[in-house]
Amino acid sequence: MEKLIHQALNAMNSGGGLLVSTAGRSGIPHITSAGEAHLSPDGRITIKEWFCPRTLENLSENKNVSILIYDPVTREGNQIIGRVEAINDTAVMNGFMPDHEPALPQMERELIVRVDAVLDYSHGPHTDKPVGQTNS
Repeated sequence: MEKLIHQALNAMNSGGGLLVSTAGRSGIPHITSAGEAHLSPDGRITIKEWFCPRTLENLSENKNVSILIYDPVTREGNQIIGRVEAINDTAVMNGFMPDHEPALPQMERELIVRVDAVLDYSHGPHTDKPVGQTNS
């Protein structure tokens, strides 16, 4: 599984896209993009971004995520199902105002995601089965 994740992240870092989908207690989904992701030596994915408030609110209520890493030309890639184990602050915007509710994020954060499954993704028909799983 780590080899697949590594290949997907390399494709993303070569011009592909990465979307993170979350849902809070209400079940209403939210999607955000991210520009930086890496595979850690322990098999977890680290995603760094200036995440919007809705993403962080959802993760405070529900740690499950779906990550789509795809090639925008072929419209193929991988969906990674996992759970956020940690959210770390990595940078603060110049002029940070902790008591102010800004329209844009003021803090860059990294999500540490434990990977539970990797699925193939394509714009066309696909099975939604984890890669390597057979019909048995």
